[in-house]
Amino acid sequence: MNKKDQYPLFCLLVFIAVFIWAAINPLYPRDWFLESILSIIAVPTLVLTYKKFRFSNTSYTLILIFMILQAIGSHYTYGSVPINLITKMFSFSRNHYDRFVHFMFGVLWYLPILEICRSLVRFKSKFTVYLAPVLIITALGSIFEVLEWLVAIIVEPELGIAYLGTQGDQWDAQKDMVLKIIGSSIAAFIFSKNSKN
Repeated sequence: MNKKDQYPLFCLLVFIAVFIWAAINPLYPRDWFLESILSIIAVPTLVLTYKKFRFSNTSYTLILIFMILQAIGSHYTYGSVPINLITKMFSFSRNHYDRFVHFMFGVLWYLPILEICRSLVRFKSKFTVYLAPVLIITALGSIFEVLEWLVAIIVEPELGIAYLGTQGDQWDAQKDMVLKIIGSSIAAFIFSKNSKN
């Protein structure tokens, strides 16, 4: 095996172990599948396209971290992840794990999307290079929220409520989208400031 292939393989094996853990006795077994769809689609896609497009090791690390966060959410459901200490410490009235993961989606997927953009498009300015991933993450976040809503109205009510994880907040979808925008904007600022070109 080529040395450069060892780290992505390591990330894949770590994710498979976490995914198996998340699949064993989840809080809501049918919700686990709904919450895992992103991983079920994304990870095989990354494997199948690996020879055509290889991300940096940093990107594979960021993707792995996000997939682990997502697997934890799928195991417990996002509204029930046991983070009681943090909830009590800050006197939160709800479990904010889902908000954290939406924010981290913006932060952690920024670099992989930036690498895809740089390989596909020749940007004329540095500003558009770093803005493009923010716009893509915003679009993906919006599409995800619409798909999440559609799934929730199709499945049975209890499963839909567990899947949505709104915890009674009517503005949950909008807040989730804003957190993705904030996360990706912070990442854009960091990567643009540390860029050598």
